[in-house]
Amino acid sequence: MPRKRIYFHNEKYFDSIDINNSYWAGFIAADGCISNNSLIIELKSDDRTHIQKFKEAIEFTGNIRDILIRHGDKTYFHNRIDIGHANQVVHNLKEKFNITPKKSLTLKPPNLYDKNFVRSFIRGYMDGDGSIWFYKDNKHPPTLSFIGTNEI
Repeated sequence: MPRKRIYFHNEKYFDSIDINNSYWAGFIAADGCISNNSLIIELKSDDRTHIQKFKEAIEFTGNIRDILIRHGDKTYFHNRIDIGHANQVVHNLKEKFNITPKKSLTLKPPNLYDKNFVRSFIRGYMDGDGSIWFYKDNKHPPTLSFIGTNEI
């Protein structure tokens, strides 16, 4: 017998591409995971407010879970949102933004038709997997870097 849905979300959030969902798609491309029609975002506990903003954007009624991670003698705290039964969201992320399972190996840029959507996607991706380096010697300009596939 299939599990009943306990929590709800806006299944149509990614149906029509806009600036806001392009940002979140970029962020998911960097720091999210889609698997078995679920969307998962897990971040260090310092970034809980960012998960909260996504939760509000997609109108998810579930909770943000606190996760304790032990790695050797160190302990880390993370926050996680797990949106199950997200078939339409997962479909749209795949079709419209090229976000697939194992995206860290396969991610390609989305085919966005509006430069504002592209900028928003990049901003989201930057927030997830980007960094800016400032050199102390002031002889070098700040450096912007991204982690990702060659295509990205």
